[in-house]
Amino acid sequence: MTGTLENEVNENPSKKLKVSNEINEINGNIAENSSSNSNNINNNNNEASNPSSPLQWTEIEDEDFNFFLEWATRNGCKFSQLKFVNFQKEGRGGLITQDIPEDSEMSSVPMNMIISIKTVRASQAGIAALPLLEEANISAEDQQWALWYVYLLHEKGRTHSSWLPEPVSSPSFWTPYFQILPENILTPISFTEQELNLLKGTNLPDATRKIKAKLKNIYDILFPSLFERFPNLFHRSLFTYKHLLWAYQVFWSRALSVIIDGVQQAAMVPLGDMLNHSSMVSVSYFTDIQSDRFLLKTFSGITKGQQAYNNFGPRSNEKLLLNYGFVLQNNFADCFFVKLGMSNQDPHFEAKSRLMSAHNLTFEHYLTRGPTPIDVSLLNALRITLMNETELYFFGEEPIASFPPSHLFVSPRNEWLMISTLHRLLTNKLAGFETSIESDREALLNPSSLSTAHFLSVVCRLGQKEIIQNALQNYIPKFSSEYESTLFSSPQFKEFRGNSKPFPFKHCSNTIAYEKWLRNNATIHPSLSIAEFEGEKTFFITETIKEGSDLIVFPQSSLITLENILTDSPFGSKWKNHEESLGEENLILLFLMEERNKPKSKWGSFFKCLPPIHSPLMFPDSDMCELDGTLLYEEVTQLRSELVQESQSLFGELEELGLFESPVHNWNNYIWAKVLFESKVMSGEKDGQQICVIPPLAFNPKFHNWASLGRKYSGKEDAGVSIKNQISYPANSELMEGTNGQANHQLFLDHGVVLDSNRDDTLSIELNLGNDKMTLRREHVLKRFGIKMEHFLKIGKISPNLLAAVRVCVASKSELETLEQQKASIFHPITKRNEVQMTETLNNLLNGMLMGYSTTIEQDISVLRKGNISKNQQLSVLYRKGQKQIILHSLKQMEGVKQRLKNLS
Repeated sequence: MTGTLENEVNENPSKKLKVSNEINEINGNIAENSSSNSNNINNNNNEASNPSSPLQWTEIEDEDFNFFLEWATRNGCKFSQLKFVNFQKEGRGGLITQDIPEDSEMSSVPMNMIISIKTVRASQAGIAALPLLEEANISAEDQQWALWYVYLLHEKGRTHSSWLPEPVSSPSFWTPYFQILPENILTPISFTEQELNLLKGTNLPDATRKIKAKLKNIYDILFPSLFERFPNLFHRSLFTYKHLLWAYQVFWSRALSVIIDGVQQAAMVPLGDMLNHSSMVSVSYFTDIQSDRFLLKTFSGITKGQQAYNNFGPRSNEKLLLNYGFVLQNNFADCFFVKLGMSNQDPHFEAKSRLMSAHNLTFEHYLTRGPTPIDVSLLNALRITLMNETELYFFGEEPIASFPPSHLFVSPRNEWLMISTLHRLLTNKLAGFETSIESDREALLNPSSLSTAHFLSVVCRLGQKEIIQNALQNYIPKFSSEYESTLFSSPQFKEFRGNSKPFPFKHCSNTIAYEKWLRNNATIHPSLSIAEFEGEKTFFITETIKEGSDLIVFPQSSLITLENILTDSPFGSKWKNHEESLGEENLILLFLMEERNKPKSKWGSFFKCLPPIHSPLMFPDSDMCELDGTLLYEEVTQLRSELVQESQSLFGELEELGLFESPVHNWNNYIWAKVLFESKVMSGEKDGQQICVIPPLAFNPKFHNWASLGRKYSGKEDAGVSIKNQISYPANSELMEGTNGQANHQLFLDHGVVLDSNRDDTLSIELNLGNDKMTLRREHVLKRFGIKMEHFLKIGKISPNLLAAVRVCVASKSELETLEQQKASIFHPITKRNEVQMTETLNNLLNGMLMGYSTTIEQDISVLRKGNISKNQQLSVLYRKGQKQIILHSLKQMEGVKQRLKNLS
C-alpha cells in the first residue's frame, strides 16, 4: 500500500510531534506510537487525557497474556516498574508499581525481538510470496506492505484462534506475541456500510473505501497464486479477504518507526506497543545503539499507582479512528482536511502551478481548532488559483500598505473573491454532514444508548463540524473585518469611502414604480433605497450596513429565466414550442427585444426604468471615430461584424417560422438586447442543468476598484439570487460595485463604464519575434522561461516579463547561445549591447503606440474640461486618455531603465 493510501486521512504536518531526533514517520503513514487500545476500542480516552484521575483496574487473568509476559521477560524485555492490568475504561495497559523519576526508562526491548521487514522476507511465508508479488502488477512499495500482511496472517495461523479449529502451522519464536493480538478490531475498515455512512461529511468514508478497494485488488492478484503454488503453506480458510483486512488493521495499529541497521523503517515491537495513549505525557522511544535495545523513556516523573502512557503525538480523530479504533472528545489536535482544486483546463494552469511551487504551496490544507483555524498557506493557495490574467502578470508589484508580508496580497478583487470562495467552500463542506452539531451533542449526552461504531462516529464528525463552524462564524468574519481595516489605510480606499460627509442624494420621482415593484418582488435591506447622485440613479445607504449583509434577494419567481418567461408572461404562449430549435439564449434575447419595444410582462417596471446603455457596440459611426487609434476600435469593429451575422441568422430562422416582426426584430433592438444580456446575465444550476439568469436590477451600482458585491444563484424558490456586500457601508454613502480587476477596455465594452484613474486599467501589447533563422530558437528560450508574446502595460512598474521578452526578441546569435546554455537569465541584463537594444526597441514601440492616436493627452483633457460633449464621446475620450496615460507612464519608467544602463559594465 502506498503511504498516501495508508493514510488517506492526511495529517496536519504542522501538528506532528517529533518525539526524538531519530524518529520520524515512515512513508508518511506510520504512527509515532501504537496502542493496545484495539483490545478495547470503545475508548474515549477520558482517563488517558487526565493521568491524575482515580484509577480502577483488575488483574489480568488471561493465561495467554501472562505467558506472553513470561516469554518477553525470558528473552530480555525489561519492564520492572510496570504491571500490566485491565483498566476499567481503557482496557489493557501499564500500571506504575514504583515512582519513576524524570528522564528515565520505562521499558525496553532487545532489537532481536523486533519484527522487521528483514524478518518478514526471511520467513517461510515471505520467501514463498515475494517472487509472486514481484511478478504481479503491484508497485514496489505496495509489494512491501502486502508481504507484511501475508506474514501476519501466516503467523496468526500458528496460534489458537476462533478463526480455525486448530493451528495450521507449528509455533514460531513470535507465536506468544501473535497469540495475544486481538481478533476483532473496530476501525472504519471493519465498519459495515451502514456504520460507515455515519461518518458522511468526514474524509473517512472515501478513505476507507479506497483502502479496502486496494486491499481487494491485492487479494485478487496475489492470493489465488499463493493457493495454487503453495496449498500447504497458505490455507484458504485462513487467507481470506476478511482476514486480510484484519492484517491491515493490526499492522497499522501497532507498527512503530524503528531504526534498524541505520535505516528508519516500520516494525512491530512486542511489549513496546502495549501502553495506552495520552496527549498529556512527555515520552519518547528510540533505538539505543550501545545497548542494542529499543527504549521507551519518560521525560516527566511518574508517581506509583498512575497509569503509564505512551504519546502518539498530536493526532486528529480521523487518524486515531482509522488507525487505532478510538477517538478523543474535544481533541485539541483535531483537524479538518481540505483539498483545493485547479482545473488543468485553466489557460493559466502552468503559470499558477509555477507560482504555487515558488511559494512552497500545495492544494492540501488543514483547518484546526483554536482562534486561528485557517493557516495563511491555505489563503495564499486560494489567492493564486483565483488570479485572473492581469493579476497573474503583475503579481507582486503592488504590495498594499500594512498588509502582513506572509500574505500574498494580489488585488482587492482577488481578496474578496478568495474570502467569498473560502466561505462557500466551507459552507458546502458543513452541508455535507447529514446531522447538525446540536443533534450530535445531544446524542453524546447518553452514550450508552449508542453502539460503539455510532459513538465513535458521532465524536469524530462532531469535531469536524465544530472546526468548520468556528472558521465560518469566527475566523472568516474576523479576517474580513481586519482586511477592511487594512484597506482603510490606503489612499485609494479613503477616496472610495469618502470622509463621512453627507452626499447630496435626491430621491427619484421616475423610479417610484420600479422601487415599489422591487420591494414587492424582492427582499431589500431596510437601509437601502434608490436615489439620484450626480445625475445618475444609484443605491443610497441610509444607515450603516455591515459586511456580509443581504442587500437584495430575488426569489426564483422574480428572476428573468427562460422557464419564467415561457410560463409567466404573454411571451410564452407564442414562443414556448420553439425552445429546442431557437435555444435558451436566443429566446431570452427575443423576449428582451419585445419588452424593450412594448413592455407587457410582470417585469414591465424593470424595463421602463432601464437607463441608456453606453457600450461602444451600440455607438453610431459619429461616436466611433472618437475611438480611432485604440485597440478597442478594432475589437468593436470585429465584434459588430460577428453580431450582425448572428442577428441575420436569427431573423432568418424567424422568417422561416413565420414569426418575424420588423418593428421588433431589427439590428438596433438586437444589439441592445445582446449588450443588456451580457451585462446582467448570471450562470446558475437548477435541477442539474446550467441555466441563464438575469436578476431584474434596473441599474447597476457605480463601479469602483475597492468595492465588492457578491452575487449568488442558489436555485431556491425564496432566494433565487442574493446580492451581498462584502464590505461594510456607513450611512450617507453610495453602494458601489467592484471592478473585479477589469480594465477600462472590458468595463466599457460590457457595461458602458469607464473609470478615471482605474488602478486595474491595462493596455495590451503584443511583440513580434520576426521571421528569420533564429525565430524558433527565440521561441524555445521564451517557452523555457514561461514567457508569452502578449504583454500588458499599466500604471506602475513595467513588468519584468515584458523586459525579458524584448531582451530575447533583440538577442544576437551569441547572446541566444548564452541563454540556451543556461548561462544567463532573461530576467536580468544579458549584455550591455542587448540591454541598450532592448531599451531602444521598447521606447520606439511605446512612442509608436502614442503616435497612433489622432489626439494628444492634453487635447483629451481639454475636451473633458469643456464638458459640452455627449455621454458616448465623454466615455471614449476618458478611455483613450487612460490608455495614453499608461503609455506615458511606461515611457517614464523606461527612463529609469536607461539610468541603470549607465551603471552596467
